[in-house]
Amino acid sequence: MSIRRFRIQIQVSLCLAIIVFQFGCVGERSEKSSKAVSNDPLKKMVDQNGPIKAAPGVGKYQGKGYGDAAPLLKPASVYWNAKEKLIFSLVTHAKNQYEALHDRKLKSHQEFMDEIVTASRIKLPKLADGLEYFYDAKAGELMVRSASSSK
Repeated sequence: MSIRRFRIQIQVSLCLAIIVFQFGCVGERSEKSSKAVSNDPLKKMVDQNGPIKAAPGVGKYQGKGYGDAAPLLKPASVYWNAKEKLIFSLVTHAKNQYEALHDRKLKSHQEFMDEIVTASRIKLPKLADGLEYFYDAKAGELMVRSASSSK
């Protein structure tokens, strides 16, 4: 009986060690996530270089950095990146359809949001604090800029 009990203790210990290795401590993860928001490299890049095109990777998605820390979490990172890629391809497709049907480009940010995002029921990925989406009518592209530059 004691050998069986010893095996169960080893199995439970290994399982707990794997879980701690993969996910880390809850307090440690929350500290990392709060630092990631304040030191977001995308926000720094937008603040320094100006607006950038909205593309996969701009969103504050949940799987960012998962594959770097724990290889077993790479599928989660791939999932969230693929989700953003799909959303931005839907935006582009809806915009192209609108321009083809109406034989003109969209004129403003508000028209883009009403006719493309709201009408197509597209939920744009959340951005880091201090960033916002805007439609550049001259370029005909959805862009990301610093929220302070719009005021």
